[in-house]
Amino acid sequence: MNNNLDIKKILLIDPDVEIQNQFRESVTAMGVQLICHSSGEEALSELKAIQPNCIISEFVTDDMDGNQIFLRVIQDKEFSQIRPVPIVLLSEEKFRQQFGDNLFDSGLRGWYAKPLNNHAIREIVYNLYMMAGVLRRNKELKQEVRRSEYRYRDLLENATDFIFTLDQNGKFAFLNNRFSSLTSFSKEEWLEKPFHHLVHPGDRIRIGAHYEMIQQGRARVFESRIVHANNHLNYVSFSISPIIEKGTIQGAIGIGRDITEQKKM
Repeated sequence: MNNNLDIKKILLIDPDVEIQNQFRESVTAMGVQLICHSSGEEALSELKAIQPNCIISEFVTDDMDGNQIFLRVIQDKEFSQIRPVPIVLLSEEKFRQQFGDNLFDSGLRGWYAKPLNNHAIREIVYNLYMMAGVLRRNKELKQEVRRSEYRYRDLLENATDFIFTLDQNGKFAFLNNRFSSLTSFSKEEWLEKPFHHLVHPGDRIRIGAHYEMIQQGRARVFESRIVHANNHLNYVSFSISPIIEKGTIQGAIGIGRDITEQKKM
């Protein structure tokens, strides 16, 4: 197996010299560096300097148990950079039965029963390789999603049309930058205000009928006058569609286009 993933350095905490030698024999052929400690405290004191790609620990070390080691790594602020590193434990079955559920719920990546032979050790290392690849890919996907969200939000914020979302009660949940230039109101003061408050009082009864249809799951296109901070008369063409999740209407998304000049002409 080629070492083409993210494991270059393994920290092994185990007072059993035979286990250390078995792991060293297995990982050296893969081009992986193995750092061994028999003391949990000693290993933790050098953890930041070692910067391992994964940690394998016998549950019973010279001075700490695996439960203490794992909780120190995931809870101490000084190990915040190490926290994403996969941690697996080795022990007799009784320790896994006693502590396993809580530790797995907290993020433990694996627990293997002893005694171990060379085949079992190779399986452990192989599983760590696969795990490292999955974790790396998940991280890359999260970063790509975050970049996509930033691009999408920038597109919405700076669109030439007025784009907005409404919650289940018909109140503004999102307003893009075009709202302020169209109405001379700030976005912040209109968030959580009802959509019909934006509509000119003379159009509210007619627009109310359209909104009832949107609440029934039907998209609507209509024109309306809207209120303006400086009492200007602006006409907007609205296209509003319901947001439906699992058969339930969760709100609506809308686009408004300024048609004031066309009306004047």
